[in-house]
Amino acid sequence: MAIRALSVALFCVAGAVSPRDQGTAARAGRLELEFAGCARVRPGPVCELGTAREITLWVPGAERPQLGAAARVRRAKLVESGWQLLVDVAPSARVLRVRAGERRADLRLAESTEPARLRELAELWRDGQWERVRATLDAAEAELEGPERERISAFRARLALRDGDDARAASVLERTAKSAQKAGLLLEAGHDRFAAAYVRSVRLGQYERARVELDATAELDAVPEVRARVAYHRGVLARTTGDTQGALTHFREASVRSRRLDLVADELTARQELALTLNRLHRHAEALAEQEAVVARDAKLPSCVDSLRWENLSWILLSQPEPSVERAALALDRVERLQSRCPDPLSRRNQALNRVELALLRGELADAAQRLGALEDDATGRSTRLAAWQALYSGRLSLARKESSRALAAFEQAAALAESAQRLDCSYLANLGRARSLAERGDPDTAAAYLEAEDAVDALVRAAPFGQGQQLTALQAQESARELLSLLVEQKRVADAYALTVRAARRAWAANFRGGRISALRGPQKARWDRAVAEYLTRRQALERAAQDDWKLSSEGLTQTRLSRALENQRLENALAEAYSLLADEPVEELSRPGQDAELTLARGSDGWFAFLRRGDDTPRVERLQNVARDLGVALERFEREKLLDAPLLRVVVPPELSALDVHALEVGGQPLIARVPVAYSFEPGRAKPPAPDARSGPALVLGDPNQDLPWALAEARRLSQRLAGAVSLFGERVSRGSVESYLPSATLLHFAGHASSGGIDGLDGSLHLAGGQRLSLGDVFALRGVPEFVVLSACTSSVSHGSGTGLGIGQAFVAAGSRAVVGASRNVSDRLARDFTQRFYDALLGASSRAVLPRDHYAWASAFRVASMKVMSEDPGADWASLRLLVP
Repeated sequence: MAIRALSVALFCVAGAVSPRDQGTAARAGRLELEFAGCARVRPGPVCELGTAREITLWVPGAERPQLGAAARVRRAKLVESGWQLLVDVAPSARVLRVRAGERRADLRLAESTEPARLRELAELWRDGQWERVRATLDAAEAELEGPERERISAFRARLALRDGDDARAASVLERTAKSAQKAGLLLEAGHDRFAAAYVRSVRLGQYERARVELDATAELDAVPEVRARVAYHRGVLARTTGDTQGALTHFREASVRSRRLDLVADELTARQELALTLNRLHRHAEALAEQEAVVARDAKLPSCVDSLRWENLSWILLSQPEPSVERAALALDRVERLQSRCPDPLSRRNQALNRVELALLRGELADAAQRLGALEDDATGRSTRLAAWQALYSGRLSLARKESSRALAAFEQAAALAESAQRLDCSYLANLGRARSLAERGDPDTAAAYLEAEDAVDALVRAAPFGQGQQLTALQAQESARELLSLLVEQKRVADAYALTVRAARRAWAANFRGGRISALRGPQKARWDRAVAEYLTRRQALERAAQDDWKLSSEGLTQTRLSRALENQRLENALAEAYSLLADEPVEELSRPGQDAELTLARGSDGWFAFLRRGDDTPRVERLQNVARDLGVALERFEREKLLDAPLLRVVVPPELSALDVHALEVGGQPLIARVPVAYSFEPGRAKPPAPDARSGPALVLGDPNQDLPWALAEARRLSQRLAGAVSLFGERVSRGSVESYLPSATLLHFAGHASSGGIDGLDGSLHLAGGQRLSLGDVFALRGVPEFVVLSACTSSVSHGSGTGLGIGQAFVAAGSRAVVGASRNVSDRLARDFTQRFYDALLGASSRAVLPRDHYAWASAFRVASMKVMSEDPGADWASLRLLVP
């Protein structure tokens, strides 16, 4: 498994320095200057220089800074929208003057007051020579006086951490931090507070005490290094307390800031924590790429830090959907060589557990048993978190050996420990193992145990932020639902099997983000929603303004610019996630009668697929499908013979992995399914009833050819605008984001003829392309005050978002936000097909009237969609008519 970095600040006395936020860079006449490389920082701030007399500066802006005569620039380069300068300072210099245009800054300098003995101890610590540190402390303490002697206590506290005396170490570090701050040793005060906060949060679980220590660093705000390091440590605290969204933001911020000043150790520490957080969100490819970049950096690092980056790489390789076993083995071999110079018991125990995982994946049960036995006999480096994983591996080993009773006991212990350590991933795996152990014994409590595993999945998915991997997490934790589904069908508990299918489908589609919940918010929650959405819109508009001239940049300049906006993009996503977090605890409505509609739901079990057909109060019918594309048509024929398809509408619910399956085009009795019954796609099975018509009576909004490259789309939009009474029509460059957002909330119909895109984590890259390179994104749809009742998206890939874990498409986003029916395409469509289908659709929907009033009955829409599909199919048999879909809630 992964092991968190014990913080560079925990090991070292000096470290990274990083800049303020870019937004503060241009106060009138004042240059925001950041610096690194000081031996000490005194109030002022005053940078004390050691014998090297070398410091690093970072100055925001494109204009290259000029330095005074006291300094010589050895290296200068553009990094993160600013200039990074490596500077040699003259021995006599007491002020370093920096100028960029009309802005100026002075950095006060002084000679180092750090005692030689403290420098020696710091170097020994960085080299991992802790026993030499221990042997030197008594002599050092005798030599030093006053505040300098207190620094010896800080070293002793860090040694106490290595010995497992966490509580005493934290208390001492809090005391030494206050002492250092009082003595004007600002860097040392920051390092001690960070170390104390780390121990309070990660080792002792005292989160509020940790937060107090981090908040206290605000008093050290004049020190750039403190401002940088606090981002990393807030990330550690956020992830430890389950705030994954905050962790991603803080770790990205820490890596960007440290990269600006070429602070390799700090940058790599933050980036690998970012990689581990992405891995926990099941964004495995991104996590692996990030960690591989960390290990690829050629940098001189302390042995423990170097060991840690290879150790985390091994865990990420082992936890891939298809584990890279041999590469993980090579990484673990590298760790073992490095750990010979890093006697950290926590890291060694973690390494041993990763070896157990490797042995289990290879099927080397004897090796796994031997390693687990050695861990039982070794008391060093133990923690609740590692004990939970150790018990989990013991359960897996026993289950592989068909020792179900021993496996059950081990999994129950793992579940209890994981709950105590708040490790939701381990908790799910432990509950799943417990259910499998009971199934192996044929225990009657097996189904109940699987349901407990399903509860653990729900907790795991809730902890994954929307837009950061929520759907990926749901899709990666499906084993319990699949195994229980097959068990329930085998036991002929069809109603229970269907209820499980509904639960899993809602979770996989993140269907808790429904428009009805937004309108149901009241009081303080509604105020928080409004504030969060307002922040999202403000940040979105600022990003669009900043990107207006990106087309003028070179390829290298564009890459640098996008990197520099990484934090703002993250904050944009955070604002949307903050809004939708208000809906996460809203209750999901219970299953009820679907009225007169029929509902087809496809679900995967452990031994194949199942098709459920539900009508009214009747118990759902279920058919087993070995091959979905081949067997579903046969199952539908059976359903039809039983009159189950005699309905005004067949709602089809497919899991994300079957998004590309054209159910409405499957052959049933020699004809496409849609020839027999109107078909619409949904992502929320078991819905009580169709949404009622909206009380609004706003105009239709017709948008045509925003990019001015689809002449048939433009003609289609113009023709429609003439047919609809009171339509608002925008064409070409008039289809701006501002105009669209002003009309959309009050519109009854949106007709869009143009380009669309889909994809991204949880579908956040889904968007409609507007004029001038602007886009209306999935997030923008959710942030609207209201959405049209009906939407027609005559655009490619507008009805689904392809790929596992990519979430909702832009058309589905309108449904989730409250639209009653949406027409869109599941893949690329030709301009001609879009025109022909749309014309046939509106002919069937509006009739012959030249200034028609839009029908508000979604069944009329379903019927018109069916007629249009059949006409296009008969008129042009080669056309890809099945790519067009009707979406409903």
